[in-house]
Amino acid sequence: MTDHVATGGLAAAEILREEASANRAAAERGDAPLLPSERLWGFWEFTYANSALAIATWAFLIGGSVGLFVGPKEGIAAIIIGNIVGVMLTALATTPLSGRYGIEQFVALRSQFGYNGSRVVYVLAVVVLTMGWLAVLAMMFGRSIDGLTALSSGEAANPTGIKMIIAAVGAILVTWFIVARGPTSIKFFNMVVSPALVILMIVMLYLILQHRSFAELLAMPALSPPFEDNTLNFMIAVEVNLAAGFSWWPYIGNLARLTKNERTAFWPNILGIFGAAALGEIVGLLAAVALGDSDPTIWMTKIAGPIIGIIALLFVAFANMTSMANILYTSIVGLRQVGTASIRAISWGMILFLFCIIPLGLVVFYPQMYDGFFIFLVWTSALNSALAGIGIADYFFLRGQKLDMRSLHGPQETGPYRFWGGFNPIGLFALAVGFGVYVLVFNPQTLESLPVFKYLTASVPSCLAAGAVHYVLTRLFARGRGWGLYP
Repeated sequence: MTDHVATGGLAAAEILREEASANRAAAERGDAPLLPSERLWGFWEFTYANSALAIATWAFLIGGSVGLFVGPKEGIAAIIIGNIVGVMLTALATTPLSGRYGIEQFVALRSQFGYNGSRVVYVLAVVVLTMGWLAVLAMMFGRSIDGLTALSSGEAANPTGIKMIIAAVGAILVTWFIVARGPTSIKFFNMVVSPALVILMIVMLYLILQHRSFAELLAMPALSPPFEDNTLNFMIAVEVNLAAGFSWWPYIGNLARLTKNERTAFWPNILGIFGAAALGEIVGLLAAVALGDSDPTIWMTKIAGPIIGIIALLFVAFANMTSMANILYTSIVGLRQVGTASIRAISWGMILFLFCIIPLGLVVFYPQMYDGFFIFLVWTSALNSALAGIGIADYFFLRGQKLDMRSLHGPQETGPYRFWGGFNPIGLFALAVGFGVYVLVFNPQTLESLPVFKYLTASVPSCLAAGAVHYVLTRLFARGRGWGLYP
């Protein structure tokens, strides 16, 4: 009898352990909220994780783009103003709810757009953005390799030539191979690349100051200002940096679910994301105006000489691969979370490859995208700024920071967040209004703008308009229809 009871007790304990393991796996995938005891990061751990994410080679590109519009004095101001506003609004919209509930960001979006609406938002905000970044970073890798071969052979570089295209295609395929093997190698590369990029930035800044004093740099003009109106050029530079700040919208919410509480989820973004990205952009800006070219794969060879230039270009190429692997991995994890059963049935390697087809096409057929990449970046802000406004209005002003975890993670077809056929027409309409306001105030493709742009930018009106429309229409219509479990 005693042996039978002992055996039964062991079996029950084993079942409990298996259930606990299954619950942890579900929480890690985003299928369930992370409990406070399961979260990893305090304030400084999250600050380092954010810094490692933000210190990337695209900061050089963004800083160089700012140098096209304004000189260093105005450019540094534009970098600080644009990034701090964009990062704070993005963090407010995404990190407090993830930090409080330990919830996956796109699961939380079901409360704003419905379970099908959140899929639409994911495709627009993550898939399109990530595909564009993959193409841009792959072309930057290809230009680094082209520059390396030019330096070693003494020939002239050809940034849009066949060598660049072959190297860029190879970068995407190698990234696909790395991510297909799983996240372990990605984590290892992050631990190496992030500190090394800080060292590279410091070295480049030192070399720049060897060529010109800081006072001389501040007095230098913009590379290619599009308008005679300096105020308008400055506001475009601010808008580019607002777009850089808002471009973190698809990513930082899911990082924040690993933090201990809401404060830890929010404030490290200011130190980590803003501080690290601004540092890289300022280095890119100063180098661009000092050497007359906004492309880091060109100014690095000019400033550093052949030997150091080759080392720098090799490292930039390697760092681009890790950035590509990071964004590809996180995007596909999210896609499998919000996707349908048929999408989740596709094998991991195959869905990765399918995702890479469009970036491959951009590299081969549209390499000119790299030179005007800031246009792509600013277009993304038309969407992300509106999403931030809707997130802030919904979570803070409509819901009073309260979400129902059972409804978010339970069956969606019959739950209170189903809205209308899985879509919240109010949230999607507010998103369309915010996007429309942005393009009306400032057209990223042509740089045409209304007079109000010089005072308000385009991202801020877009954010305010989307949030206001979402708030007013929800108060008027959603409660009466019983949509969305609004208090």
